[in-house]
Amino acid sequence: MGSEISLFTLDTTTEIIYIEINNNNTISYLDDDFIRLVFPKNEVTIKSTQLIGKSLKDIIQLLFKNKVVDNHGNINVDNLALFYERQHNKNI
Repeated sequence: MGSEISLFTLDTTTEIIYIEINNNNTISYLDDDFIRLVFPKNEVTIKSTQLIGKSLKDIIQLLFKNKVVDNHGNINVDNLALFYERQHNKNI
């Protein structure tokens, strides 16, 4: 496994984003690594090899930069769809 983080809204215990860096227990073999982003409320899962090499902080900043999530924890569905199209690998 790798690293993982769950992001919650500040005023509730509602999980808005779950991020997992999955190295498939092969630290030195990178070809099978991917990052999984789950948006539970929106029922969207993104699996991406393009984000490998980025830290959890970098990925979260990318979500804010692409306006997928705002400072209040709201998910912009249209921007999430665009992010999905750019980042999701269908072959994982």
